[in-house]
Amino acid sequence: MNRYKVGDKVRVIAPYGCQAGKKGEVLTINRVSGYLPGDRELRFEESRGYCFESGDHLELCEKTLDNLEPGDILIEEDGDERKVIDVLPNSALLSDTKNHDEAFMFYSIAELKDQGWTVKQDSPAEEVTELSVADIEEKLGLQSGRLRGKKD
Repeated sequence: MNRYKVGDKVRVIAPYGCQAGKKGEVLTINRVSGYLPGDRELRFEESRGYCFESGDHLELCEKTLDNLEPGDILIEEDGDERKVIDVLPNSALLSDTKNHDEAFMFYSIAELKDQGWTVKQDSPAEEVTELSVADIEEKLGLQSGRLRGKKD
């Protein structure tokens, strides 16, 4: 099974094995060449570099019906939400709308697409800024070694 397709947005999570971007950079696949899964070469809109499909240096940024995982939330066209309880190669077991721990029905991925289901996207993670004690001392204009942390 092919992991990526043209139009997918992927994040570089490890710089080795990928000549297209730095760790954390988001790229959009604009060309896939090759025939064998894992050996296919991926090219990107934002870069002249490339990555091979094999390895664990990329991750999909957007959830789609093609990369469902247990725990994902699907939204019907009328706004009702169901939780993905289990995923099989071409289908998914969804929960009841009122009780997300109760199994309701299997749907094929094709049925979900035809009926207009979408995947609820995760909230973007808050960006975290890491500072060393030396960085904080510098920003506060303190002499080096004068800042101490305390537990709340």
